[in-house]
Amino acid sequence: MICTVQHSGAGSKCSLFCRVFRVKTADLATGPELKTGSSCFPLRRGLLLFAAPANMDVDSQRVLQHLAEVEEAAEDVLADRQQIVDLDKKRNRNREALNSLRGGSFRKDKVMVCFGNMFIKFPKEDTKRMIEKDQEQLDKEVDDLRKRLKAKVNHLYDLEGKPELKGYNLSPLTSEEMKSINSILRR
Repeated sequence: MICTVQHSGAGSKCSLFCRVFRVKTADLATGPELKTGSSCFPLRRGLLLFAAPANMDVDSQRVLQHLAEVEEAAEDVLADRQQIVDLDKKRNRNREALNSLRGGSFRKDKVMVCFGNMFIKFPKEDTKRMIEKDQEQLDKEVDDLRKRLKAKVNHLYDLEGKPELKGYNLSPLTSEEMKSINSILRR
């Protein structure tokens, strides 16, 4: 990953454009980039910041700035996709818990529920309502993330100079729309 950032050095604003390289944590001390003699600043775990030459021409700086924007947009897309995957895993765990509660294998009125790092006896019906409420909230969050993801992917494609995805902004028909289409088709 290469991108540019502006940083402040020694208490004053510095307009140096720097490159950020993703490296393994084990390679931080022995990586080939460190042997070149360029100035290096640790940015965060797994990233290093290298100062670009001060005599870099304007076109090169513009290209580096554009690469930085593309990289930032791509990171946003990947972060949203990962968040969707994590929320889907949580929804699946909730669905498994609901199916287990509905299965009737519990004869007692109270079930053991894990809250953080402790188990608490909780009424079975309250547990079902709580999980169903959590499912609704997770569904809403995933839908919002997917809507935002579409806009972010289109922005990324715009930065990369690719045409906008066709058919990507489609949304499913609502139940009311399906009923009206079915009534029209039956005539």
